[in-house]
Amino acid sequence: MRNRRGFTLLEVTLAAAIFAVAVVVLSSAFTNALTALSNMRREENDAPLFEFVRSRAITIPDLENFEEGEKLSLPDEGQAMWTAHVEPTSIVDLFKVELTLTLQRPGRDDAVQVQQFYLLRPTWSDADDRSKLIDDAKTRLSNERNSHL
Repeated sequence: MRNRRGFTLLEVTLAAAIFAVAVVVLSSAFTNALTALSNMRREENDAPLFEFVRSRAITIPDLENFEEGEKLSLPDEGQAMWTAHVEPTSIVDLFKVELTLTLQRPGRDDAVQVQQFYLLRPTWSDADDRSKLIDDAKTRLSNERNSHL
């Protein structure tokens, strides 16, 4: 009877296969982490530009011009643009806004951000709509007061 030392070919092959699978999984996780880090850094760099475009957008006094949007030149020879969708709410002079901001720069993919927020803009209110909303609010308050008496 001889003393067996070492591994069989099957054991070595199985160990190599397990090691290869582990390397693939770990390298994939590492690549995903690097991609996520790169995206976070790009978003951090784009954040001030998005804020600038948003602050420029909300200063537009005319609703039609605001919804149509505008193109702005960026310092790095790129362009920023926005479009907006505005919906009136049941509260006087309060509007729900969906603002789509796009940054286009040479040699980079477009960066797009969609923001939803509420905006108080009395200049956008239609006088008829405003008076109807005020009348509705007065009626609702009156009905609530009468129901508590």
